[in-house]
Amino acid sequence: GADDSAIDGPRWQLEDEYADEAAAEVDVAAVAACVAEGSELLALAATLAAAVSSGAVADEATSLQLVATAAKAHAVQQEASTALTNVQTYATCRTSVDGTDEAARKLTSRCESLRSRLVQAVEPLEQWLTLVPEACAESYLASGGRAAGERWRISRLRSQRSHMLPLREEELLTALEVPGLHAWGRMYTDTTSTLRVEVRGRSLGLAQCNKLLNSPDEGLRRDAFRAREAALARVEEPCAAALNAMAGWRGEVAQRRGLGGALHGSLHSNCLAEASLGAMMSAVDRRGAVAGRRALRTLARTMGKERVDAWDLLAPAPRPPGGNGGGGGHSLRTFEQAVAVVEGALREVSGDMADFVRMVVDRGWVEGSRGPSKRTGAFCTKFMRSRHPRVYTSGFTGRNSDVKTLAHELGHAYHNWVMRDLPQGEIRYPMCLAETASLLFEQIVGAALARSASSAAERLESAHEEAGRVHTFLVNIPARFRLEREYCARRPSGTLSAREYTALCRESLAHYYEGTVSEEMDARFWQWKLHFYLSRQEFYNWPYTFGYLFALGVWAQRDRLGPEAFVASYVALLRDTGRMSCEELVRKHLGADIQDEAFWLQSIALAEAKVDHYEAAAAAANPAWAPDAAGAEA
Repeated sequence: GADDSAIDGPRWQLEDEYADEAAAEVDVAAVAACVAEGSELLALAATLAAAVSSGAVADEATSLQLVATAAKAHAVQQEASTALTNVQTYATCRTSVDGTDEAARKLTSRCESLRSRLVQAVEPLEQWLTLVPEACAESYLASGGRAAGERWRISRLRSQRSHMLPLREEELLTALEVPGLHAWGRMYTDTTSTLRVEVRGRSLGLAQCNKLLNSPDEGLRRDAFRAREAALARVEEPCAAALNAMAGWRGEVAQRRGLGGALHGSLHSNCLAEASLGAMMSAVDRRGAVAGRRALRTLARTMGKERVDAWDLLAPAPRPPGGNGGGGGHSLRTFEQAVAVVEGALREVSGDMADFVRMVVDRGWVEGSRGPSKRTGAFCTKFMRSRHPRVYTSGFTGRNSDVKTLAHELGHAYHNWVMRDLPQGEIRYPMCLAETASLLFEQIVGAALARSASSAAERLESAHEEAGRVHTFLVNIPARFRLEREYCARRPSGTLSAREYTALCRESLAHYYEGTVSEEMDARFWQWKLHFYLSRQEFYNWPYTFGYLFALGVWAQRDRLGPEAFVASYVALLRDTGRMSCEELVRKHLGADIQDEAFWLQSIALAEAKVDHYEAAAAAANPAWAPDAAGAEA
């Protein structure tokens, strides 16, 4: 195959949204005018604020007279929000490709300030909708226009009415988030996107260094891992300060609102009952993590080790004896070849899914180039006005793992695409359901890659990657969740030092890995993983485990329903993700109860089968890699 230095992905184009920065400034100016002194929105909000502050909001007759005012305020706010979200997406796309893009960074900062002012401006509307009598809320929803698609969102608002602060306090809190909570998240992103890591005489960005951990060369992986550790040590204090500030902020707000525990906000935003999360984690702890550790023991055998090292966790499958070099059985793919794999795999399931992938690529909506100042990881976003998606990866290198990452993000894009005609109030789905389409696309493509394997080495590589997902979702992410709960529980007693965060990280990893990884753990994981520092999301890790197991459960329905009925049912499920709770969604479309541990154990059984397949593929490639029955985990 080709040398990975000769493989690169495409640069996306943003011009179909904004021809240039001046075009984006038109939207910025419109939003600024909307929240300026004397604007129509502020006048409408003032009328609603007076009703809230005086207590008149509780009077049904008075509030019914304000329904038209509320509906108009909402319409104006949505226009402004659409424009502002569009510009923020544009700025994010630019800074993701180049963290040193000063103009885009300034644009992001201005947008965050405008977002705060817009949220403050409509806070009276939000409080009015939360506090009015039920008949008034129904009258508002029946008023037509943009209000018609707000039923689910407003029901969620009204369910939290007992935790609402007085109007002036809510407005002040929103205003302070920009120079407070969100500023810490920005500082972390700025710090890590400009951090330099010295690896074998090369100065790399963090995203570039992380890519080296996918190398078949163990010496290079080890050097990259240790170089990253050294670089992160230089910025451990600002990272600890950011986590302390963000956890402290959220803890203080939760206390003032009278919320029950640190997880309340995460559960509410994910439209999930605590009993459902508890059932899932119980199943993971009982059987899921066991499967993940079994995968790691197989990985260790293929590497000729008693246990893997931290720099091995993302390595490609070793070649069996007699193979030519290390790094798995498949040659590297060009970006277009990778797209062909994704498109072909999806076409076996749905022509519509495959056509969507081709359209996204042909329109230049995918970013996969390499660069020194690119943001780490991968994501999917969309422009709110056109509902057109953008897919980002930090650098395409042609490996199977990159093909699956591409499929994953295209799955997110497809989820958004099938909802593009829905009202704005019904297209914001919870994070734990956001992984439904992405992980299903990844599952479909992974299965296709496995079927195309023509040698023992190729079959091992495909099985290795599937087992890697079991490890990630059922061992690594539960360890992250444990870490989050630990530092959130300790934060009210005072700030934690960088050394304490590292120690907590080590303890959480040790709890779930149970000796399957050497002592030199990735104990600075808390520093380089962006998920801990997202100011607009709390506990951004457990939803991935939820999504993985949920997607396995959904895919299993295909055999029961048949291929055509499955696709129709699946799209219907995706379209409902922004307008009902997780429990209701699963009852409606799968006829199951996610508060019952049995639901999650069924999905874990599918994950266990993937590890069985990995063990068999390893043994077939090299009998010395067969599991030792006496050493198996009970």
